[in-house]
Formats: sequence, C-alpha cells, structure tokens
Amino acid sequence: MINSDLSAQQMEQNRFNSIFVIEMMERFAFYAFNVIIVMFFIYQFHLPEAQAATLFGAFSALLYVFIPVGGWIGDYFLGTKRTIIIGGVFLLIGYLILASSMTVHMVFLGMGTIIIGNGFFKSNPASLLSKIFDKNDAAKRDAAYSMYYMAINVGSFVSEIVSPFVAHKFGWQWGFALAGIGLAIGVLNFTLGLKYFHGITSIGGEKGANLGRLIITIVAGIVLAILCSFLLRDVALTKTIMFTIVAIAFIVFLILAISLKPGARGKMISALILTLMAICFYSLYQQMFLSLTFFGMNNAAHNILGIPIHPEQFQVINPLAVIIIAPLLSVLYKRAGKRGKNKKITTKFAVGLLFSAFAFLVLVPSQGFAHAGIVSSYWIIAAYVLISIGELFVSALGPSMMSQLVPEKFMGFATGIWFLALAIAGVTGAMVSNMTSPKGANTMTAVQSLPVFCHAFLTIGIMTLGATVLMIIVKLCIDRFIYPKNI
Repeated sequence: MINSDLSAQQMEQNRFNSIFVIEMMERFAFYAFNVIIVMFFIYQFHLPEAQAATLFGAFSALLYVFIPVGGWIGDYFLGTKRTIIIGGVFLLIGYLILASSMTVHMVFLGMGTIIIGNGFFKSNPASLLSKIFDKNDAAKRDAAYSMYYMAINVGSFVSEIVSPFVAHKFGWQWGFALAGIGLAIGVLNFTLGLKYFHGITSIGGEKGANLGRLIITIVAGIVLAILCSFLLRDVALTKTIMFTIVAIAFIVFLILAISLKPGARGKMISALILTLMAICFYSLYQQMFLSLTFFGMNNAAHNILGIPIHPEQFQVINPLAVIIIAPLLSVLYKRAGKRGKNKKITTKFAVGLLFSAFAFLVLVPSQGFAHAGIVSSYWIIAAYVLISIGELFVSALGPSMMSQLVPEKFMGFATGIWFLALAIAGVTGAMVSNMTSPKGANTMTAVQSLPVFCHAFLTIGIMTLGATVLMIIVKLCIDRFIYPKNI
C-alpha cells in the first residue's frame, strides 16, 4: 500500500505540509493581485480614492459571500479535496484573464472568476485541516492553525514585495500573471499530494467521483462568474444582494444550532456571536489595503529602513510581522496547553481588538512630527505591526474556534460563515476608509490630508476601544457555554 510504512505522526505531518503549501501559494497569488488592484483602479482607470475603495469593498463582499456555498459543496456535494482543486482552477483562469487584457469588461470578468474560485476554495483547506487533528486537543489545534495562518502570510509576504515591483516595472498585466504562476504551482503540488489523504474525506467525498455533479459545479461556477462581473458595475445592487445572502446564511446557521442538543447548541450560538464580533476587526483589517495604503501614498515617506518602495508595499509589513510572531504564539499556546493554562478564545478575541485599536491610535500623534505633511515611515510600520498582532488573536484563530465549537458535519459550512464576516467587512471597511476622503475634496495636498487622516484614525481607534469593551461583556456571557467546566 502507498505510504504504509509511514508512521501516523509522519502521515499527519505530510498532510499538514500539503495543506500548508496549497494555502501558501493560493495566498501568494491572491495577494499578488490584491496588493496592486486598488492602485490599478486609481492609475489605470483614474478613479478617485473613495470610488476605488468602494469598488474594492464591493469586490471583497462578493469575494467572501460565496464561501459558505463552497464549504457546502466540499462537505456534501463533491468532497473537500475535489472542491479545492476546482477552486484553484477557477482562480487561475481569473488571474490569466486579468493578465491577458486591460479593458474594463475583461477586468470585471477576471474579478468575477476570482470571486467564484475563491468561493470554491477558501473554506475547504481549513476544513480539511480540521480533519487531521484530534478535536479535543485544543492547544495542538490552536498551534496548528497558527502555523497554517503563517502559510498565508509567507505567501503574501513574498508576493507583496514582488508584485508591485513587477507591475510598476513591466506593467499591470505582469503583476496579474505572477499571481497565475503562483496559483498553478500550488494546485500542482496539492494534486501530487492527494495520496497522503487516503481515508480523510467529507460526506461528499465518500460519494466518490461523479461526472454529473462535477459538470453541474463547473457550469454553475461559470454562470456565477459572469453574473458577478456585471454586479461589480452596480455597487448599490451588490450591497443589497450581499446583505441578503449573509442574512440568510446566518439564519440557517442559527436554525442548525437550535436543532442541536443544549450543550452543542450553546457552543454553536457562541461561535455565531464571536463571528459577529469579528466583523469589527475585519473592517479594520480592510484598512491595510485602503486607508492605510492611501495614508502611505499621501503622507508617509516612501521607504522602509531607507530602502525606496512603492506605497502599496507598506502592506508587506503585515505578513512579515505575522511570520515572525505566529511561531512564537504557537510555542506559547503549546506550553500553556501542557500546563492546562491555554487562554480562552474569547480572551484572545478581546486582546486582538485592543491591539487593533492601538494600531490606529498610534498614528494620531504622527502629525506633530511631520515635515510638509510627510511623516516618517516608522509610524505606518508601527500601525501595521500592531494590527498584525491583533490579526493573530482574531483572524488566525477563527477557523480553530469553529473547529472547537461546531459539530464536524457542519464544519465546511461553519468555516464559510466565518468568512462571511469578511463579506460584510468589505462594505463597512470601505465606509471606514471613506472617512479619510471628505466630500467635495477631489485632491488634497499632504499638509491638508494629514489632519484629515489623523482625525479619522482617532475616531476609528476610539470606536475600536468601545468594541473591545463590548467584547469583554460578551465574553462574560458566553464563556459559560463554551467552557461549561470553567477550564
């Protein structure tokens, strides 16, 4: 038999490595695209910053609203592993469409294809990861998901350095082509590693390969990709549809929770509450691509440690910080778990929101050290580091939280529900970003824009402190459901 001589521990490690690589390369591709897309709107189509942020918000909303559907397909229709591969192929096609043409029609079609590919793909690697670790070993799972989250940031770190350079040096098409190359490598590696996952499957995977279900999935994906390409042209309609889908998905989640026995019901409802609280964080997370990038473009020196950069490359601080900090947290989680002192996930959420508040408040005093409206890049670097720490306490542990609180049979759908928080944050994040673009001000000098940014960041920071207090109150209410033995 294949791999019959491998120990259980080696097999577990091979499975983790395979998932690590596909996630890393998919994120490499996505962030190679994501780091340049807003600047692409501004420079290629000459959109104002506020309009570019709004379009990016609509794209982000659609990007994540289909994830629960992809989770269901992986759980019950095709199987997790097949859905990962189909999602990867759709993403690859989307990046290649963007790389082949710069017309607005092709751009929207490429983005629509990326939206659907992401829907198929996004929740399934985390769902597959949940199946290879003991559900009762919370510390080990937290550590694994932290390292898994580092895979995301390894991929994004490299692409966020290279993609802007390639795009500015050789053209936007080559930046998008770089994304396609990364995705192709990831899909190929995962396909070659399928042999390690024998016996690790979902209900849909147990049904075996079925050409009819495969054709239905592909045709539906193509139709939805075309539909999304048209929705991106009507942001108001996109918002309405997105909120409707999100509301329905959350109601379904609640109905599923109510159908469970009391203990499981309390945990699943707690997972839903934590997901709602995470929307606040994700709205802040969006600012790394929007208001913080605009702040870097307009009011920060364009260098990191004296090395000249393009303003969108400030985003590389985020994955770099996560790569450094995630392994340290992983070790701390394991040690705390061995001593029986692993912190409650509700506590980690509150800490994450607190760091996110500091990320914006730290920028407020920068205006006192500006020269002609330009501040040192160290201010924005500090902001990215702080929000990255918050990210590790909230976003990185979201799938782990779901895997601990939600029954196995609902895992793919529940992971998709978690990512719906990102869909809502696509809209709310754009609204937050637009606080830095006063109405009637098409352009501002650096001296004029700096106090506008700093006032907006002060408001965002204070609101996030309020959300942190609310999270602490919520924690006191739901801890008794999540930790009935007060462990």
